[in-house]
Amino acid sequence: QMRAKDIALAAAKREESLKISALEKEIKNKEVDLLASRDEVVRKEEALKSLHVKMKSADENATKSTNKQILELKDKLALMEKNRLSEEAKVIALKEEQKRKELEYLDQLKEAQNALKAKDATLAQGKESLEKKLLSSEQTIKTLTEKIKLLETATPKAAPVVAKAPAPKGKKLELIDSISCTDMGTGVNAISATCKNNVQAFLAKYDSSYFYEVAPIVDNGGFASLKLIKSKKVGVEDSEIDRITGLANIGLGKARAKAGGELVESYVGEGAKISYALSNVEQDKARGFLIKVYQ
Repeated sequence: QMRAKDIALAAAKREESLKISALEKEIKNKEVDLLASRDEVVRKEEALKSLHVKMKSADENATKSTNKQILELKDKLALMEKNRLSEEAKVIALKEEQKRKELEYLDQLKEAQNALKAKDATLAQGKESLEKKLLSSEQTIKTLTEKIKLLETATPKAAPVVAKAPAPKGKKLELIDSISCTDMGTGVNAISATCKNNVQAFLAKYDSSYFYEVAPIVDNGGFASLKLIKSKKVGVEDSEIDRITGLANIGLGKARAKAGGELVESYVGEGAKISYALSNVEQDKARGFLIKVYQ
């Protein structure tokens, strides 16, 4: 009976040992699985940490990019605002400039209108003055015409002035010197002091043995009043004005030649041999006489 118990106990122990071995094996397997699980957990934790780092880095990068974009947008907005203010300032300046120019234009327009009114008034006065001058010129022409008719009646046309002393027969005179005075006033034959002094100094070289010829000098520009009548076309023919001018020059020429001859005689003496040219010497802006000395 004891043996049976021992056998049974031994069998129970073996069974118990087998169970323990199985349990130990299972525990070892569990431990291996646990270690594997721990490794997996650690790996997953590392992966999670890495993912977290990546996500954090990505988030930081995204934040930086977003912040950069925000700053760029702010800069753009600031620049746009600055440009807007600048454009507004330009518009204001342009409006002010336009207003200033409008005022300036109005002032200039007013000045121009005033100047035009003044010019119209001046033109009206000038017209009135010109009409008076035309009337005066017409009267002058009438007076000159009457005087010329009297001259034509008193003096035959183309009649030469008789020389005070004829040239010696059989001998040709030779021109040896000359002098001119050209500073007489318009329409007059008065001799200036300068002319008298020059002629006196010139004639001091000669005496009554020489022959003297006096030629009148007239301005080829004509008479101002007659030119005015001619330019305004007041009903007098140009040919008639030219004829009157020529006749008036003949009359003036005779008077100037006479004045020159008397001046020669006053310096040379009463025995001076003086003749007068038949035609006038026409010279631009010159009025007076020409004295030629012959031998």
